[in-house]
Amino acid sequence: MRARIPRVIQSPDGDGTKNPWPHAVTLGSSGPGVRILRSLRFLRMTTHESVARGFTLVEVVIALTIAGLLVTALAGTLSLTLSQVPKEGAKLAVENRQQLARYWLARDANSAETYTLGTSPQYGAFTWTDYSGQTPVTYDAVYYYDAALSALMRQVRQNGVVQETFQVAGDIVQESAVAFAWSEAEQKIAVTVTPTIEEAPGLGDIGRTATVVAFLRYKGQYIVSPPGMEAVPTPPPGSFGYCPAADPTIVRGTYVSGSVSSLCQADSEFLVVDSVNAGGPFKVVWEGSSQTITSPASIGQLQVRFTGKMSKNNVRMDFYVKGPSGYEDAPDSSFTFPDANVATTHSFYLNAAKVAYVDTTRVAELKVERRTDSNFTIYTDQVLFIASP
Repeated sequence: MRARIPRVIQSPDGDGTKNPWPHAVTLGSSGPGVRILRSLRFLRMTTHESVARGFTLVEVVIALTIAGLLVTALAGTLSLTLSQVPKEGAKLAVENRQQLARYWLARDANSAETYTLGTSPQYGAFTWTDYSGQTPVTYDAVYYYDAALSALMRQVRQNGVVQETFQVAGDIVQESAVAFAWSEAEQKIAVTVTPTIEEAPGLGDIGRTATVVAFLRYKGQYIVSPPGMEAVPTPPPGSFGYCPAADPTIVRGTYVSGSVSSLCQADSEFLVVDSVNAGGPFKVVWEGSSQTITSPASIGQLQVRFTGKMSKNNVRMDFYVKGPSGYEDAPDSSFTFPDANVATTHSFYLNAAKVAYVDTTRVAELKVERRTDSNFTIYTDQVLFIASP
């Protein structure tokens, strides 16, 4: 039998190319149409072959094994992650309680002049005196254990009167979970705080111990109150503070704002005076007198404390206190304000002759003066005369 020879179909190019698909649309022997048709034919044959063949048992077993391993690994990772959530949450809660206790204990210790050990349930008390106001104020920060709240408590007393009480560390399950260790020789306090989160989900109790170590401010140590660039000596016990009795007299300068009521406390309420130029340097001069000094009965020393700021940096201020012969040519003290618009405290003690004079008159008179080549402004926050026996 003869083999059937496909008939020739002329291509559009007329080159007599044989076409094995007589009923197909001829798109050219080597053009993109032929390549597309061949790809479709191969895809149809491959798909039919795969469907007809299916998956072998070995392939199924391998696939299930791999899937099982992946699921097991993912489940383990997820389980570990979920188990860490309550544990880390409990640890964070414990650390938060320690952080608050650390803040207050360090703050009170650094402010205190003395520490007194307490008796149960009190751990002890920090004590210091604030001389920044008109009269000294004594503060006590008392720490004690509150069994009902399971907490370390802090109580603040002002001149013996309770001002506020609040919790500084919770989850203190027993009084012994907080311990105060005091070193008189080193003036050092070491406090251990162990908060415990009881029965954390699936974990039991979570507890951690933190130790706070702080040093007290020695009684003779210089302090700055309010904060400033110069150290201010602490007045001795039995001191009394006095404010200006009336608004200062502005001898040279222009009044802007403020009054005597703003000069008793360092509270950022200023008496503001601009300098003036009267045919020479720019200048500010003002004078003020203290309230009548009634205590102590005999004045042994007198400290003048000035808190203020300048509109320019590196401005020097001169301070004069009236003596038996009036204001002297040389200032009793001078101070350079290093930074512009930064409130700074300066204090100085009077010499024996002027202390004796004030002890007789019972009024301290102060003159503040400054002159420069350019315009400036003085902001006075506080003027305080501190008399000590």
